[in-house]
Amino acid sequence: MRTFKTVTVALGSAAVLAAGSSPAAADTSAEREWTASHGTASASGTSWAEPGTIFVRPFVIKGELSNTGSECYSAWITFTHDLTPGIPSKNATQCGAGTAPVNFRGSLPSLGTVSIKICRGSTATTDCGPSSWL
Repeated sequence: MRTFKTVTVALGSAAVLAAGSSPAAADTSAEREWTASHGTASASGTSWAEPGTIFVRPFVIKGELSNTGSECYSAWITFTHDLTPGIPSKNATQCGAGTAPVNFRGSLPSLGTVSIKICRGSTATTDCGPSSWL
């Protein structure tokens, strides 16, 4: 009986250690740098996830959209959940040369991802550069 208890405790301890070091338990609060561009505009900044529940956590995006041309460009953010992209949300627009802040805070589902892309204009996402995954 003593051997059974020892094996049970050892296996239980191993399971706790494995769960604590799994990717799901990894620190998601580390800042990540991102860049995106299209045409005469580019954007860069950092993003990070804050502690939350196992179902959802706050996600923050900070940066700057820069434009060197005369047209308008916008930064669009898209959340993807269970491999289904959401509706892109415009976050910043810069018309003409100059800069505009990219500043976003939202709730990210645990099985979700976030991307940002730069598009020509301020009303549509039809003429865009590649998405940058955050």
